[in-house]
Amino acid sequence: MQELVSVISVLIALVAVIVGPLVTLKVSKRQIFAPMRQAWINDLRKLIAEFISCSATLHSFHNRASLLTDPEKKEIYNRLVHLEAEISLYLNSSEKDHMSLMILTSEMIDLTHRKDISNEKFMVLSGTCENNITELSRKIIRREWNVVKDS
Repeated sequence: MQELVSVISVLIALVAVIVGPLVTLKVSKRQIFAPMRQAWINDLRKLIAEFISCSATLHSFHNRASLLTDPEKKEIYNRLVHLEAEISLYLNSSEKDHMSLMILTSEMIDLTHRKDISNEKFMVLSGTCENNITELSRKIIRREWNVVKDS
């Protein structure tokens, strides 16, 4: 009986030596990656909010013809293009909804150059695009937040 207790004690100690570091590794990964993912979510949210704000401001100008000649409009347009590039660097091209968001931001900028539509139709299309960007961004951010919360 004494030998059996000794063998069981050794086996338990061996399991603890193997399992302990594995559990510690898993917990430490969560503690490292969760704050990084949360920072990514916050940064992406700010970039998208600024993109939509710049877009709405730019699209509120009624005379799109002067887009690249009016210094104020040109500055907002340049900021919009910069934000599009920055947002695309935050996204994963292998995820379908991330790609859809990249396409929507590109469409928003392309819409600025369209001369074949009236200002009224332009306002409707740009509003729809802004709404689509907002909804898709919420979906992406909510999913990523759930990953952080569950880890």
